[in-house]
Amino acid sequence: METVRKRIKESKWGPGDHDPRRTLALFTVFCLLVLLLSVLPLNDFRAAAMEDWEEPIYVEQLSELQDALSAVEPTSKAVIALKNDIYLEGTALEIPGQGKVMLTSAEGGPYKIDANAQSRVIEIEDNGDLTLENITITGGTATNVGGVRGGGGGVYVGANGSLTLTDNTEILANKGYSDTGGTAGIAGASGVHVADTGTFTVMGKAKISGNQSFGGGGAVSNYGTFIIKAGAQSKISGNTTNNSNGGGVTNHGTFTVETGAISEISDNTVSGNFNAFCGGGVYNNGSFTIETGSQSKISGNSAVSNGGGVYFGNSVFNMKGGTIE
Repeated sequence: METVRKRIKESKWGPGDHDPRRTLALFTVFCLLVLLLSVLPLNDFRAAAMEDWEEPIYVEQLSELQDALSAVEPTSKAVIALKNDIYLEGTALEIPGQGKVMLTSAEGGPYKIDANAQSRVIEIEDNGDLTLENITITGGTATNVGGVRGGGGGVYVGANGSLTLTDNTEILANKGYSDTGGTAGIAGASGVHVADTGTFTVMGKAKISGNQSFGGGGAVSNYGTFIIKAGAQSKISGNTTNNSNGGGVTNHGTFTVETGAISEISDNTVSGNFNAFCGGGVYNNGSFTIETGSQSKISGNSAVSNGGGVYFGNSVFNMKGGTIE
């Protein structure tokens, strides 16, 4: 022990020796990080760690949330953190077609935004950009009156708009209706509807479940680009389409499950009284690719007619990985 103390004092540590001062310094840094994480809410830490995002704006009421969205400017990268559940009053939240917005939950979340079956929950305007983290979107109802905006009871993504789902996000129990009978999934997607040139990206652990469509795409109706990214853990399950196609996903654009993604499309249903509705898991009328190395599982889905798992007609389906059961 005396020899060690002497070497510390004289700082005579060789290249192959273990310097206890370095170990002590590393341990001190570790303890400081643990202390920081213990007093800082998880989502606030994530937002603060993202250099591109602004400091969170905390909201407790619908009016405060609407005001925060109205204040978004072209250069904004706004983080809006809910401190409790928010209930809409007959009008969807509008994400402006400028700047970037993240909706997340403060400590104690995930919190929900609930439309109470009176409107869709969120409408992303053309060119708008929204990220959802640690939040639930529920209770939305979208009715089509002469156009595709009947899609997306949960979220509607406009032209050149962008929606990103990250960790602990759920699109739950929304409805979409169509006044055209929902032919080929044109209008009634209940969870997320992506317009032509829109983009929908899943990056974290996200779930789209329990949604009900009366016009195609129980969970997602995509006319733009839908990507499940490497590292994502997505689950599309328990969604239903009535009298149309695509219990889980109706794809008229580009749908890709990337290498390294974990994706489950399961227990989705196409129902109806006409024996021509297809694609219990996925109805593909565009380009659908499951890349090599992805952990993609399509299982337990059902349809009135063809393609209980995947239906593809005059379209492109590249299955390089994953399973269909």
